[in-house]
Amino acid sequence: MSTIAAQLEPGTSAPSTEAGTPAPPSEALSVRRKIIPQGRTANRAYGIMLDEETLYRWGSKLYQEVRPRQSARLSEKELRDEIEDTLPATLMYVAREVYGAFPTIPCLRRNIVLLNPVQGTWLLVLKDNSSPAAFNVEVRSEDVQGAITFLGLEDEHRRAKWYKVRVE
Repeated sequence: MSTIAAQLEPGTSAPSTEAGTPAPPSEALSVRRKIIPQGRTANRAYGIMLDEETLYRWGSKLYQEVRPRQSARLSEKELRDEIEDTLPATLMYVAREVYGAFPTIPCLRRNIVLLNPVQGTWLLVLKDNSSPAAFNVEVRSEDVQGAITFLGLEDEHRRAKWYKVRVE
């Protein structure tokens, strides 16, 4: 079974073209992927740490997509405040963009976890110890490295690793 087919929800299949032939892979990826089941609690998670600077950069990108003309009307401080206020949307946006760019990365429902509220760091969770399925899911190293580069973190020598988390 192909990697993409293995991630499809049970009972779904890749879309087909009018002639009945399978759709190109890019169209097949738009089908909802299987979400890896997670337990209620976790105390360890493997993922990529996202700091305030990274989230601000991605928040700016999201803000420009959603409100392209608004930024010209705001002062620098007002714009910064607006972007910082979009943090919840930015966190979802980052996860969605990574999943879209790397379709073989396992899809978790709880994919963003607060690491340190004082430092404002979050974790893009690739796997955790909340369930056997979430702990044993395969995460390919080339996808992890690709996601780090995609997020713009390669210059910081950022890498995915196991972090102590508190998910209850």
